[in-house]
Parts: sequence; C-alpha cells; structure tokens
Amino acid sequence: MNRLIIFLFFGLSTCLSTYAQNVAAWEDQRGRLQFFDGEKVVQLEHQKVNSFQVGDDFIIYHNNRDEIVYYRNGRSEILHLRDVMTDYTITNHFVIVEVGNSFDVIDHNDKVNLSIQTNTRHIYGDSIVAFVDLYGQLKAFHDGEKHSIDQNPPISFKASRNSFAWVDNRQWLWFYNDLERYQVTEDPPNDYRVGSDLVLYTDPYDEFYLWRDDESFFLNDFKPQSWKVGDNIAAYVDQDDNFFIIKEGETEAEMIAPETPKFYDIVENTLVYIDDQGFLNIYYKGKNTLVEYYEPLEFLYDEGVLVYLDQENRLKAFYEGEKMKVSQNMVTSFKVFGRVVLFELGNRDYEIFHDGKPFYHN
Repeated sequence: MNRLIIFLFFGLSTCLSTYAQNVAAWEDQRGRLQFFDGEKVVQLEHQKVNSFQVGDDFIIYHNNRDEIVYYRNGRSEILHLRDVMTDYTITNHFVIVEVGNSFDVIDHNDKVNLSIQTNTRHIYGDSIVAFVDLYGQLKAFHDGEKHSIDQNPPISFKASRNSFAWVDNRQWLWFYNDLERYQVTEDPPNDYRVGSDLVLYTDPYDEFYLWRDDESFFLNDFKPQSWKVGDNIAAYVDQDDNFFIIKEGETEAEMIAPETPKFYDIVENTLVYIDDQGFLNIYYKGKNTLVEYYEPLEFLYDEGVLVYLDQENRLKAFYEGEKMKVSQNMVTSFKVFGRVVLFELGNRDYEIFHDGKPFYHN
C-alpha cells in the first residue's frame, strides 16, 4: 500500500493517514489527539475526536463539539464545514470543497471560489486543481491563482502532483505545467499517463510513446501490459514481460529485469518493487538498491522512504539512501507519513522515527 491522495474525511472512523511530509497524528492511550509537527508533539484535544486527516504540514479534525478544526504552524482555526460532510477532499496542500452551488478550494487560510455550480468536473494533484467552470472553460488553480487553459471543456483530463494533461475537443493531447501549455500530439491517444515533466501515451494504433522536453519518443510497437508514472520517472512491463524504467531527464527506457515483478509502484521519484524472485528493491535518486533478499509481510513507502517488517517482526527502513533499523522491539502496527515513521509497540504506545533517527517524546 502507498500513501493516498483522496480522502473522504467524514464518515470514516478515526485513522492514521499515510500522506504527509513532516507531520503525523495519532490517538494516545486515553484517546487524546496528538500531533507531531516535525519538531515537537502537541496535544490538540483532551477528548476523543470523531475523525482526522493530515496534509503536508497541517491537520484537519472533527472534534466532539461538532467543530471542524484546521491546525497548522501552531495555530487553530474553526472551519465552517459541518454541513459539507463527505463533500470535501484533502490533498497535500488543499482542501477541496463542493457544496450547494459553490466549488471552492481552501489553500491554507485562504478560501478561493473556483466556480459557481454543482457537480463540477475536476481533477487534482498535490498542488493543482483543474476544472471546467460554469461556462465550459477549462481552468486550473495553483500557486494561489486561477488560470484559463482552454475555452472548451476537455474530452478527458488527468493530473499528476503539480501538472495535468488533457485531450481537447479536436482529440489533441496537451500538457500543462507552471503556466506553460504544450501540444503533445495531434493523434487521438488511446490512453495516457501524466507526470510532472512527462507524458506516456499510446497512439491510435496502440504504439507506445514518451513525451518529454516538448518532443515525443517512440518506445514500443505495443501498449505495455502495465505502466506507472511518478513525478519525473516512469516504469512499465512490455508485451514480453520485460520490466523497464524511464529515469529522470531521460528519453529512453532501461530494462530493470527480463521478468515481470510481483509488485511495483511509484511515489513521486521513488520506485518500489518486488522482483520475480521475491526480493525487495527500491530505485531512488538514480540508484537501484536491492534492500532485502525476501518479501516482507508488510511494507509502506513514500518519497525516498521504504519501511518494512523484517523476519523477526521488527521495523527496518531504506531511508533516503541508507538502510537502517527503526525499532529494536517488535511492533504491532506502523504508518509512514512522508519522512515520518509512526509505529506502535502495543496498547497505543506510539514511537516516532524522523530524519533518520528516533524522536524522543514524553
């Protein structure tokens, strides 16, 4: 399992998110909500909350007073979202709200109206929201502002962490990132995937292409069996079961193995996979590392962080380029919040591992 981007916040039991960079949250033995902000642990509530969720540097929770609280950088704010219930979504940076005839985004303390309508067509990543407004125009919200992208609604659109691609009404494929739009191809794509600086797509004949640096590069005569895209890397399994990676900045695929992996996934620029022999591997910052000669019973991962239970049920990690021990004792559960590892020794006794070392707290 990996970190999740979409969360239906209300209606869920209180849980531990796997989606943040330097923060974490949990309920202690008395049911009190605790929050780690990267430097210290703060008790946010004295009584059990209904539910909570974390972003990159914030937490939103529903307390027992029926209030929705947004906490960031030591400050709490009550959000008037009680009537929304399941109609909002948390990304790493935003709270996306759709209720009544209003489609809004909360960008930290700023609430911005994106469109006045119901059931707005939209997609989103960590820090971008693309949507079709009331007049059918394709727009995007990022860096605190709305931007017009196309006068017509897309046939389809897909987002990465900070960019998106779309097929326009002529069936041309486009890419948008950082205020720039690029035409990928005039041929109607049969399928496509988008990253922060690349697009993988198949043409009308299912030939497989990579678009990068405003140019398309042929990869294969056939559509891959499976393919995944991160920020600046991608991986796929071809028709002959060969496993390939496309590295940062490159325009050719490199074979990792001649056999289909048992499992593989990408988070941002980190590829985690279990090879055909059952060995645990990670690709990070241009280097492929065989982490263990076995398949762990459980493992979680994020950008540059892979945490797993060893054969003695103790916690180990590949942490930003180094293998290390996380726990000396057996653990009952663990979560990965970006660079924060939160693990339980039993009876809601939680420990924190951060910046490659234990964080000691009372």
